[in-house]
Amino acid sequence: MELNDCAFPLLHGITMTDKLSEGFKNTDYALLVGSKPRGPGQERGDLLKDNGKIFIETGKALSDYANKSIKVLVVGNPANTNALIAAHHAKGL
Repeated sequence: MELNDCAFPLLHGITMTDKLSEGFKNTDYALLVGSKPRGPGQERGDLLKDNGKIFIETGKALSDYANKSIKVLVVGNPANTNALIAAHHAKGL
């Protein structure tokens, strides 16, 4: 809503959905900001298991639905590992 309110001239639209096939369809740029934060007493390995599932699905969806020239920015911690997992599963990109 904030992006729409700002009326950025280069913003052509926003798709809000819980379906990866709709959210990544013909996408040119993706900002992957969603990841699970580490909980109390949780080890790094536990966090990687949980976030790994998210970024496996996301990588596959990017490969299946996004434009092949997509640019992706991963912010969710640990960003480097999440980016590697997504990239590994984004076959064809």
